[in-house]
Order: sequence, then C-alpha cells, then structure tokens
Amino acid sequence: MTTESARKMTEIIIVSLVVALVIYDVAIEMKFGVNATISQVIFDTASHNPWIALAAGILVGHWFWR
Repeated sequence: MTTESARKMTEIIIVSLVVALVIYDVAIEMKFGVNATISQVIFDTASHNPWIALAAGILVGHWFWR
C-alpha cells in the first residue's frame, strides 16, 4: 500500500463515518426528538464534565492548525 492509497482510504473512511453519523442523528431525532441526538448528548455530557469540551477544542485545533 502506498502513501497515496492509504490517504485515499482514510478520506473514504472519514466521509463514510460522517455520512453514517448524520443519517443516524437524523433518524434518532425523527423518532425520539432532539434530546436523543448526538449533539445533545455531547452537550449534556460536556456540561457536567468541562474537560470534554477542552479535549474537543484541543483535538479540533490539532486537526485544523496550520
């Protein structure tokens, strides 16, 4: 496997995961309402554990810092 093919595979996996999470989140919201969505669960969890928001900020900064 070359670096280029590994990169392409990584891109496909990332896009697939994002699409799957969006589909899941929409289905959950339609069936159970907004309180069961991924974003609401993350928000509620981070409200009780502020280190989660800090870790997410560090991770996003790592991904996008240039």
